[in-house]
Formats: sequence, structure tokens, C-alpha cells
Amino acid sequence: MTSMEPRMKILIGMALGLLWAATALAIEEDLMVVHVDELVIDDSLTLKKVVDTTFERYPQNALIEAFQEEARALEQRSSSWVAGYPMLYLQYIDDALFGHDEGITNVQSGYQIPLWMWGQRDASQRVTDQSKQAVERYVRALKHEVAGLVRDSLWTLRLVENRRELARQIYDVAEKLTAVVQRRVELGDLAR
Repeated sequence: MTSMEPRMKILIGMALGLLWAATALAIEEDLMVVHVDELVIDDSLTLKKVVDTTFERYPQNALIEAFQEEARALEQRSSSWVAGYPMLYLQYIDDALFGHDEGITNVQSGYQIPLWMWGQRDASQRVTDQSKQAVERYVRALKHEVAGLVRDSLWTLRLVENRRELARQIYDVAEKLTAVVQRRVELGDLAR
């Protein structure tokens, strides 16, 4: 019985290996692309046009408008005469709430205007300026990132084209060599 155990383990291992290989092939067939996208080359395009078009469609580009809007809001706040929004208030106090129902009521109303504290407006203006500079730097950095992605894609495309051309040349040489060998076999110069 002990000599059967290693054989069973081997058989089970082989069965699992075959099952894994069949599954891998089935998955691989599902992942294969059955169409080919044709790459159209437009000679009128320049690198700058490609980078600019890609930048306009780049998903991170949506953040630029949000950052610019934030900078505009900060600028509007820092250029205001007051530190915040004015408030109206109305207050009603009745002694019945405290259990002394003596008929005393008090109504107060008012208007509050928050004023800038010493140096607060200048600090707010500096934050606004830094926010504007940050937006400009972000736009510049994003353009550099997009330009890098475009250049990397173009470089990869050129590498793939070179590899394809090299593979075609190797295939042509192999076909010629096969034809020469086949011809020599037919003439009896080489044995089969």
C-alpha cells in the first residue's frame, strides 16, 4: 500500500497539471483579441499638437478649473472690505422658560459686520497669491506629465515598429534559407 501512495500522488499531480493547463489555455483563448486596430498616421501632426490635444482630453485637466475657481474665491474674499459675511440676528427671551412667569420678555435684534483683524487681510492676500501660483505650477507640471506620456508612447511605438521590421527581416532570411536547404535536398546535395 505504501508503494501505491507515491504513484497516486504522481497521478493526482499529473491530473491537476493537465486540468491547470487546459484552464490556462481556455482563459488565454478568451483573452485573445480577434480584431486589429489600424494605426493611422497623420503627417500634418506635430508633437506640440499631439501634446496639446492630449492635454485637453487628459482626465486630470478637470482639476485645473476647480483650482482656478478656488483661487478666484480666495481673491474675492481677500479683496473684500469686511472679513466675512454680515449677519442679522434676532433673539427672544421669555422668563416663562425659566419657571418665573413674571411676564418679562426681551427681544433683541442686531446686525454684525466682521472686520479684518490687524494683518489678517494681508495674510489672506498672500494666501490668494500663493494659490494662483500653485495653479500655474500645477498646469505646468501637468503639461510636462502629458508631454512625457506622449513621448513615451511614441517611443514605445517606434520600438515596436523596429522589432516588427526586425522580425520580418528574420522571417525573410529564414524563408530564403529554407528554400535553399529544400533545393539542396531536392538536388541530392543534402540528405533528408
